[in-house]
Amino acid sequence: MLSAYALVKMGIAFLTIPPVVAFISGLVDTLLSVTVVAAALTFRRFPNRIVQTLTAFAGIGPVVNLVAFLGISFVNLSPHHLLDTYVTRVFTFPLMVWNLAINAHIFRHALSTRFVKGLGLALLITAASGLLTMAIQPPTQPTMLGVGALSQGAR
Repeated sequence: MLSAYALVKMGIAFLTIPPVVAFISGLVDTLLSVTVVAAALTFRRFPNRIVQTLTAFAGIGPVVNLVAFLGISFVNLSPHHLLDTYVTRVFTFPLMVWNLAINAHIFRHALSTRFVKGLGLALLITAASGLLTMAIQPPTQPTMLGVGALSQGAR
């Protein structure tokens, strides 16, 4: 499940950053997620739940991210610049909220705590992942199928 999670994360990152950086970003995101989940469960004295929690977390990640990947890929192939910017954000925001809610639910049960604390852990992983990806290389125009390179070269 973690391999599928990492591959889908790499695919999503490939839409906005170069392939080598997307590969590194996917690996870093996966390692960060594993580390934070394992640390949280160990801190709460539930180390026996690490495998089960990571399986659930990594299992839902590819499903949500594949939907996002397909939607973003479709939008990136559109010749309309309006679609390229606004529709991508409108499409991905509900998916992000849905993914956070699912992860919060998983973490709530795994940590035997309230939903708000599970949401806090889900937000921590999401924010840390985004910050690490931006630290590796800030996102630029979409590069899928050379779309970003073509639009930047024409300026």
